[in-house]
Amino acid sequence: MKTKNILYIAGLLLGQSVFAQTLENDTLAMKFGNAVSGEVLNQSVRTNMANTLFGRLKGLYTMQSSSETNVLDDQANFNIRGISTFGNAKPLIIIDGVQRDLENLSLIEIEKVEVLKDAVASAIYGVQGANGAVVITTKRGKSGFHASANYSMSFDTPFRLPEFADAPTYAKAMNEALALDGLAPRYTEKEIGYFANGTYAELYPNVDWQDMAYRNYGVTHRANVEFEGGSKKFKFYTALDYANQTGLLDHTEMFSQYNSQLNKVNLNLRANIDVTLTDNTFLKLNLLGRLKEQNRPGTGMGDIITRLYKTPSAAFPVKTGTGNWGGNNIYSYNPIADIADRGTVKAIRRSLLADMTLHQKLDFVTEGLYAEATVAYDNMANYNDSRTRTYEYEMVVPVVDGNDELMGVDRIMLGTKGELGWSSGLNGQEMFSMFQAKVGYNRAFGLHRVKGEVVYQQQCSVPDGRNSTRKNQSVMGVASYQYADRYSVDGVLNYSGSAVLTEGKQFNVYPAIGLGWTVSNEDFLKNHSVISYLKVNASLGLSGSDLFGHDLDRQSFGVAGGNYWFGSGNTQVTGLKEGTLAVTHLLAEKSRKFDLGVDMALWNKLYVSATYFNERRSNILVDGSPVVSSVIGIGVPQLCEGIVKNQGVELSLDFADKIGKFGYKVSGNFTYAKNKIINNNEGFKTEDYLYKKGQSLNQYYGLQSDGFFNTVDEINNSEIYQSFGELKPGDVRYVDQNGDKIVNEDDVVRLGYAVLPEIYYGFNVELSYEGFGLMANFQGVANRNIYLNTANVFVPLKNNTNISTWYLEENTRWTPETMETATLPRLTSEDNPNNYQKSDIWMANGNYLKLRDLELSYTVNKNVLRKCGLKVFVRGTNLFSLDKLGYSDPENYGIAYPTMRSYTAGFNLIF
Repeated sequence: MKTKNILYIAGLLLGQSVFAQTLENDTLAMKFGNAVSGEVLNQSVRTNMANTLFGRLKGLYTMQSSSETNVLDDQANFNIRGISTFGNAKPLIIIDGVQRDLENLSLIEIEKVEVLKDAVASAIYGVQGANGAVVITTKRGKSGFHASANYSMSFDTPFRLPEFADAPTYAKAMNEALALDGLAPRYTEKEIGYFANGTYAELYPNVDWQDMAYRNYGVTHRANVEFEGGSKKFKFYTALDYANQTGLLDHTEMFSQYNSQLNKVNLNLRANIDVTLTDNTFLKLNLLGRLKEQNRPGTGMGDIITRLYKTPSAAFPVKTGTGNWGGNNIYSYNPIADIADRGTVKAIRRSLLADMTLHQKLDFVTEGLYAEATVAYDNMANYNDSRTRTYEYEMVVPVVDGNDELMGVDRIMLGTKGELGWSSGLNGQEMFSMFQAKVGYNRAFGLHRVKGEVVYQQQCSVPDGRNSTRKNQSVMGVASYQYADRYSVDGVLNYSGSAVLTEGKQFNVYPAIGLGWTVSNEDFLKNHSVISYLKVNASLGLSGSDLFGHDLDRQSFGVAGGNYWFGSGNTQVTGLKEGTLAVTHLLAEKSRKFDLGVDMALWNKLYVSATYFNERRSNILVDGSPVVSSVIGIGVPQLCEGIVKNQGVELSLDFADKIGKFGYKVSGNFTYAKNKIINNNEGFKTEDYLYKKGQSLNQYYGLQSDGFFNTVDEINNSEIYQSFGELKPGDVRYVDQNGDKIVNEDDVVRLGYAVLPEIYYGFNVELSYEGFGLMANFQGVANRNIYLNTANVFVPLKNNTNISTWYLEENTRWTPETMETATLPRLTSEDNPNNYQKSDIWMANGNYLKLRDLELSYTVNKNVLRKCGLKVFVRGTNLFSLDKLGYSDPENYGIAYPTMRSYTAGFNLIF
């Protein structure tokens, strides 16, 4: 079959072959930090499974993120061993052998989670394996009958919220900014007094917008039941999970037609079935149905949160004296009306995920031979149900006499009051299919064990939209040999392809080899009183990444924006034009990985693991314009010439013991990953320090500050010209790095660390005594900086915007009185590009240590209740963070819905 025809139905994803697993058993994998059980993850109260993995797995960087649309999703980003590419570094998510979205799972379904990252495991995933994989196994049935019922209720409060100035403080700050800009004040002392004492509140309001918009807490209910059981021939596992989370918005029930509160409801129904059809034939079926319904106000949450940050407390009242929404012609909105009076939007996502595996023993041909086939089909769709309208608001303008005495007010209605409309429709659909067939051999001959598989696999993902389909295919051989449970060799040879690559060049070969030596099984260490387990392993291999867009290797035509001139009058006509030139040699990213590790157990109590890893990523797409002249008159293509090196170490420790009835366990993991740009095609730079080559990915660059200009004479007498606009006292002075007497883009230097930390660590403490249990999960990062550019918080007052207490109270801004001690530039009502250049002034320490989860529990022995076991618990989430930021979550510090701190109580019943 021709390659192009194969690729039409093709895909790569090796499911959970025995070769995709580490050679350790599950217990050792968890002891050495490579896996974590679902039981441990269920000690978290989060409804999104991704947020249960903070600090739990060695090498897995899990960082909190946020969504402007679905703010209750409590999202997280994954990276494995840092990043090694300018492109997409997202790892694969594999659920029961099939590539799927982690959001589809509920916690109750999970048996274990593990991270695959070494060279052999990466080569198994071929052109998709370079970023590693997070592999989740769901629960399966056992003989007999078992059931459980669980319920918890959480109170969710904001972890941190930035604070903004009240009205009189804002008015004084604005007057200060105008004075330093050389402009007249906006507010008189009398008006500032009105703000402070509440006089004429309709004209001189003092509104804490966040306090008005957010109530004290939201509530999350979670309930689920599990049933598992069966016989030798038939086993089943069934779980039903329900979660209902409400948000923090206030004023959501002002109108009887709707409730605009943030709300998310998840309903998961899973059935995993194992059937023994004959003594040699086995069928495995996994089914998951999921409904997710989210409700929000008619105004998007991104707009609402931005307006809560942006609107000064002195801008206008929530409502005027006539009962209308307040507003004016500067701010064409009212944040509380955006919540209460814009209707609602309901987003519904339904998912059906199914996969089936048929396993056939072929011992009648030769012992240990088998064949297996797997098919998977997923169908996901999103629907929107919108009931929205617009609102009107009232601007109240004071009428004063010649002595600025208030005579009355003028009232002007703005905006449009609309009727509640309705619309509904499909908002996106995605289908996914996978087929895998393999023939394998697994047999022991005395001291020898031989394993091998030949695997064919294809997959196809078809979301809505042009050029969004992704197809992959692979043919692969994997083999493993063990001698006397001491020496092992693993090999992979994967011929793997992707449809996004250039036709005729879609396939590449990805080989890998792994060596292992279980030293503790040698005669000189067997039954050793101290060393109970010792293993050395190494791997070397290639893998790839195809995480870039379609048609990069094709010249595009029909792009809008072309201008043409015709006739004697040289009349301009707008038309189509050629797009960017094609990438002439489009290649998958190539990752060469090397790992060397040692796993050791002492006294069967202390488990220690150390791994050195080294990756060289090449063929990365980089900008071609620095090295290709723009004189060609058309967009320059990208080039597959980027190279990045990433290396580091992983460490883990696990110690558990008992003293009488008192049990304790301490475990932790530590990852250090340092990347370096080897080639990025950045072209010629006038100064050596301007090159990003040799530095880290996503490294911050900016100007180095040198205090502030304190007087006009200092500015006029300065020998150095700063090219960012007019300067005034209180503006930032920058260092002229190259000595050319001009501060501009040629004076930018490396600042601190990147936002993705070089160091990621977690540690857990577990204590138990006669049914009582205490668990604490800590996670932290180091060697991380963040750039403070959040509007209204760090960039205040510009264009009539807000100002934070961070700027006014927690730091020292420049004024004529504080010029000797100032750490921030002067206040200004103007754009002032000089002060808000990216510089070390706006860099902050991004390190933190968080208490992610805390649980106090009591378990009643089954013998007491006879027919069931009972565990009752209280839990806390995000209880504290040790960091330098203070005002906001150091992971979620932009304009965003607040991170939640949760207090939970619940119980588990086991039958």
